[in-house]
Amino acid sequence: MLKIENLKCSLSNKTIIDNISLDLNSGVLYCVIGRNGSGKSTLFRTINCLVPSDGNIIYDDIDIKQLNIKNRAKYISYLPQTRPLPNISVRLMVEHGRFPHLGFSKTLSENDYKIVEESIKKVGIENLKYKNLCNISGGELQKVYIASTLAQEAKVLLLDEPTTHLDLESQIDILNIIKEINDKDKTIIVILHDLLQAFSFFDYIFIVDDGKIIDSGKPEELYKNENIKKIFNVHLEKEDKENALYKYKIMNY
Repeated sequence: MLKIENLKCSLSNKTIIDNISLDLNSGVLYCVIGRNGSGKSTLFRTINCLVPSDGNIIYDDIDIKQLNIKNRAKYISYLPQTRPLPNISVRLMVEHGRFPHLGFSKTLSENDYKIVEESIKKVGIENLKYKNLCNISGGELQKVYIASTLAQEAKVLLLDEPTTHLDLESQIDILNIIKEINDKDKTIIVILHDLLQAFSFFDYIFIVDDGKIIDSGKPEELYKNENIKKIFNVHLEKEDKENALYKYKIMNY
């Protein structure tokens, strides 16, 4: 379990994360939603100790804030919205996920290579292994990054808007992959801006506003919540069609 207690973060004398506490279990797909500028991405950066903060971040009695970068990466894998695009192969990018587990020589063992291959297979990019990252599509690139986080074997996966800038087919593909890689040994938390995808694909949702968690719950409990109207100025209804793309639909007031 990932336990976050009274987490606070201030940047340039402005409070961005305001006293957030969460208990996050393994095997549950969590989604964070909120308006632009509400603090979602900063929350992820704070959990990954990339910005100074007050409060506690505990994983199974391990104080994450006391770990160095390498050891922290064994517990938390963070995929930000934007990242550099190195001029390397897909396979080498996935191999980078093993670095927290390597010794002084930085040499991959037979077991490391096995984990890399398994991660590539899990996201279905075997045909891309020897291609350059610069020569694949946005959807394929996102799969590569997810494979790298899998190879890292971290306990917690923080994915910040992994479907942004992708076409609809690629978005659904990525969301299905996230569901498939979810298991009892991982805690997966995803930031999304698409309400329908958030409510249709995830087990539990947090609504963030002004650096606070203002509400949370299972989709079937939360979709009628007044905070959806307050923040997004829409309301959700369950979709009755058996083969609907999404389980929920947005209705005008």
